[in-house]
Amino acid sequence: MGIAMNDEKKLLFKLKTERLSLYVMKEGKVLFKSREHRIKPLYLCLRQHGEEMREAVVVDKLVGAAAAYLCILGKVKQVITPVISQAAVSALEGAGIPVYAEKTIDNVMNQDKTALCPMEKLASELQSPKAFYDHISEHLFQNE
Repeated sequence: MGIAMNDEKKLLFKLKTERLSLYVMKEGKVLFKSREHRIKPLYLCLRQHGEEMREAVVVDKLVGAAAAYLCILGKVKQVITPVISQAAVSALEGAGIPVYAEKTIDNVMNQDKTALCPMEKLASELQSPKAFYDHISEHLFQNE
């Protein structure tokens, strides 16, 4: 079960007012927070706090399938976001992770809105949280 809806709105307010892109909370304490964009902060959180992410609440500025896969691997309790893609909703719900989102979009697009975001494309091609994580660990973040 997720947290109370009023709390979800407070957490989104904190995300916006502190200009964060991501923060992860567990038992009322901030486990990780970042102002960096894209998938890197969530990836780093999973790398640094893998087991601690179990039952944590992830509050992320934008959740697509790529972020959903990392949340699934982290076995998080709930995902809260202003914007989520339909693929992310499907993945998270399929894994039994409750989602609170202000808006659902069809797809996460690249910065100039001309094509699917590269991480979303990769997530849809690999179709597995573990395969996605292994791929980005090996090819994108090998020095992190």
